Amino acid sequence: MRGWRLALAWLGRPSAWRTAALAALAFAALLVTQAGAFRAAKLDVTLTLTRDAVGVVADGTTLSLALAQPPTELRLTPQGATPREIQVDGSDSLNNFDQDPSWLARVSGTPWYGFLAWMRDMSSYSRWEDAAIIATRGGQVISRQQTGDNPARITLPEADSTVVRLTLRRPEAATGIEVHCGAATCAEITLDRNNRVFALLPGATPVADSSAGVFFPRQPWPFFAMVVYDLATAGLWCLALLALATALTAALAWLVRLARMWRSVSRRRLRLPALHGLDGWDLIALALTLGSLLWTAYIARNVLLGYPHILDASAYYFQAR
Repeated sequence: MRGWRLALAWLGRPSAWRTAALAALAFAALLVTQAGAFRAAKLDVTLTLTRDAVGVVADGTTLSLALAQPPTELRLTPQGATPREIQVDGSDSLNNFDQDPSWLARVSGTPWYGFLAWMRDMSSYSRWEDAAIIATRGGQVISRQQTGDNPARITLPEADSTVVRLTLRRPEAATGIEVHCGAATCAEITLDRNNRVFALLPGATPVADSSAGVFFPRQPWPFFAMVVYDLATAGLWCLALLALATALTAALAWLVRLARMWRSVSRRRLRLPALHGLDGWDLIALALTLGSLLWTAYIARNVLLGYPHILDASAYYFQAR
């Protein structure tokens, strides 16, 4: 009991160390939450392929399709670096469909886009991971294989039955798997969260709407984990920004103390050159203000493409529809 009282008394006492300790605890809690949410933000997909059929289990639903030829290869739909449901400039592929692929391709190599993509961990969206291939013949396992993350192709061994287990990390943009029988595409698996469809269709059949498959998703937890992951990531960046602001404030205070010490030793005031009635500190403030305005104008012109209030405009457009 005494220990709890001391801890509560310490928490109630204003102190820089207390604030730093609480911030460190919050940071650690957010890191644990983010890691747990990332592990849970996945969709397990299992394919069972025989000489004359393919079955797929995902999101608690099983689909099957007869094949005219034995399957020989799986081709996973590659995810481009820029197509996203919500891009860094506020454009989307959900309601407004206002993303500009050519512009996104041009800016995808710039430092600012790379930094924003890294902050959002865009590379983990709709990424295939942990592919395991188990082939059996006559009821006996004849081969086991593992592939790296995001494989483009999976060659199927000659077997009576082959089970392929994959994990789709942070399912967002539409993705799918092509089942190839020799040189032909004999089946197409589609997972499209935006159009709410999970389908297994013969050949390279495009999925036009949700009537071509079953409703997707049925299990909310992977997508709830994605929301938790995004919130934890935003909280971590907020704490990092707060720590940076605190460090800059401490550095500025140290410089002010150093300037006062120098002034007291030299017996003269620290003055910067004046210009038209403005002293040096006014000029520094003016330079910082102009720099901020130029940076804001650059973001408005090159990142937001001159569109005012993108999020508000998107909301109004959605309501008008």
